[in-house]
Amino acid sequence: RAVRSSCVGSVVGVHVRSNFSVAASNEGNAYPYELKWYSYSCGWLKSEEKDPTSFRENEKFIDELHAIIANHCQEDPELQLKAQNQGEGWVHVADKRKKVFPGRIPDPEDIFGSVSIENGEIIKDSYQRNHTHRLLTRDGPFKLPKHYLQSLDKKE
Repeated sequence: RAVRSSCVGSVVGVHVRSNFSVAASNEGNAYPYELKWYSYSCGWLKSEEKDPTSFRENEKFIDELHAIIANHCQEDPELQLKAQNQGEGWVHVADKRKKVFPGRIPDPEDIFGSVSIENGEIIKDSYQRNHTHRLLTRDGPFKLPKHYLQSLDKKE
């Protein structure tokens, strides 16, 4: 039985944002709960504890998520603005689960990946996945920037 939340709340001990649900899992006794986002399986939980270290991420989902980001980051208006302002170097595709103040860099677990920029423009095919990003932290599940949500909606 799934529990769905349309606002920030708490389900199975983790903060849940809209379109996340927790349901019984088919992963056996070790991971009896599944964290779902829309129709996607993000991963599995061992228990009802609040500790995200009991969460096993779904690698297939993560790979698909990063493919979407890599394929659509050049058209991301927020990323384009960061690139124009910075000019050279790297800019991050940041998770929106926590507010980041201007001039600050998000925590590593809140950075999906980075893109290279030159002359204020995103370099094609430069997206580099950040392997320290976590789908679930003590601050709750990931929150994808709006631009990429539209791309996922088209896939479903």
